[in-house]
Amino acid sequence: MDQSDLNTKIWHLIADRAILAEEKNKAYLTNPHMLFYKNNLPDTKVKSKTGVVQTETHDVVLSSDVVAVSLSDNNQLYTSQLFYSAAQHQFLTQRKVKVVRPSGTTYGQGLKASEDLSQIKIFHQQSFVKSSPGKQ
Repeated sequence: MDQSDLNTKIWHLIADRAILAEEKNKAYLTNPHMLFYKNNLPDTKVKSKTGVVQTETHDVVLSSDVVAVSLSDNNQLYTSQLFYSAAQHQFLTQRKVKVVRPSGTTYGQGLKASEDLSQIKIFHQQSFVKSSPGKQ
């Protein structure tokens, strides 16, 4: 399944299995993998164990071991559920998140992020600092 706008690819989705529920305008997915594009080039990949696509709006809910990785800057997002808003071109969640960047790791509860993960707002952030051995 693909979403595009005026010959510009937005995302491509594949899954091991999809069950279409036409009366609900939904497709239920097993092991979905999504690839988001920027300037028609792959930019972010997302995978999970399950998912649901709203076939009319192209909104997607990914659940169970969700992992999103930016191919351009290697930002990584881990959560249990992630909503993709096609209208806003954003990822959203109220669940616990872990964001790994080359500069460090941040934990929180809730998130809003751009599709390329270049702009990430983590709510209720928690930071953990490791102490050096022998220091109190």
